[in-house]
Amino acid sequence: MKRFLPVAMSVAILFSLVACNNTAESSPTFDIGDGNAAWMTPNGSYYHAGTAPFSPAPPFGVTWENQLPNTTRFSPITASELLFISDDAGNVYCLDQKNGSSVWSRNLGEKGFQPVLSTRYLLIGTEGGRLLACNPVNGKTVWEAKLDGDVIGYPIIDPGMVWVVTEHDLYGLEETKGTEVFHKNFGDISFTQPPAFQKYLYLVAGNQLMAFDELDKEVIWRKYFENELIGPVVCQRSSIYAVDSRLFKLNDEGEVLDTYTHYPANPSGEILEGDEWGKIRNKVSIFTNVICFPTEYGSIVAVRDSNNGLDFLWSLGVTLPPKAPVVVGVDFVYFGASDGRFYVCSTKDGRWVWHNRFGEREDIEDQQFYSTPAVLDNRVFVVSESGLIKRMDVGGRPMSFDEMSE
Repeated sequence: MKRFLPVAMSVAILFSLVACNNTAESSPTFDIGDGNAAWMTPNGSYYHAGTAPFSPAPPFGVTWENQLPNTTRFSPITASELLFISDDAGNVYCLDQKNGSSVWSRNLGEKGFQPVLSTRYLLIGTEGGRLLACNPVNGKTVWEAKLDGDVIGYPIIDPGMVWVVTEHDLYGLEETKGTEVFHKNFGDISFTQPPAFQKYLYLVAGNQLMAFDELDKEVIWRKYFENELIGPVVCQRSSIYAVDSRLFKLNDEGEVLDTYTHYPANPSGEILEGDEWGKIRNKVSIFTNVICFPTEYGSIVAVRDSNNGLDFLWSLGVTLPPKAPVVVGVDFVYFGASDGRFYVCSTKDGRWVWHNRFGEREDIEDQQFYSTPAVLDNRVFVVSESGLIKRMDVGGRPMSFDEMSE
């Protein structure tokens, strides 16, 4: 892999809400055919697996950092030379990956949600029931679809098609024009998560998981859980992983193959078996057979999916619980926590390897993480709730013991 030289540069830019036709003259290009389009959704793929195709090793150096004018609970997405992020005030920003400078920004006129990239467009749903397809290079709207109800989360892409859910409806739109190809109202069923796609289109409505056949246009099976499902389901080959505070592994016909309930130990080694102690608080992330997730107890837990079922592998405790899904690579796991730190640990054994404090100690509440980092080649893009964005490259100065212990 190409290694990046350490860059001693820190850029702080306060974004202004410029019109999307004020694109910089030397805008970077957007071309997902260059093999550098690994993070087009907030979970790395439309299977929601949270898998990093690369696993850069710390220590990292901060190449640049930028500050959005508003808070954000959305995750960065990247492709080619561009990085995209939404904020909580209905703005969307496009940055140059190389130096963090603003390429364009626009206000949606209402609250927007997590953007995703298709093969050609930046797709953004809004609270007012609009789905926008924007030109990634200049932010201009290519097409707009009006839907019945607020968009739930974000759309997913099946080549040539865009699938999106509102509270009671499922839509299939033609990718290039936004033309409605399919629309089904599910009556009293209320969708609560964005869909996932593998053999079927998987739809989440509270404690119900449905497999919808996009060809036959019908529900193939339904599975009910004890509690509401947390996050979209994760698909890997013929397996589906769902969380309702416990972890379930299902096959693509809806049969439960195994269940895992986490019971953590306190510092004295006593197992805590209360309902809340080991509750999984977000969707899982998986690399081959290693599955990672954050818990209410303030730890990242890994289980191994093997012929023997779902078995505990390791647990890493942090000061305050992570609130967003982690990213799992072949060598390392990457995540931000509520203590204002971005962490890296070993995928193999959970050993803590490195962390970076995002802001000053007194600013912990403003530097929590509600987003998932984006991992590309030898660099990582991380965004805190305050809107502080950092690009970190392999080859930074190793932190001292005192710095890591802060």
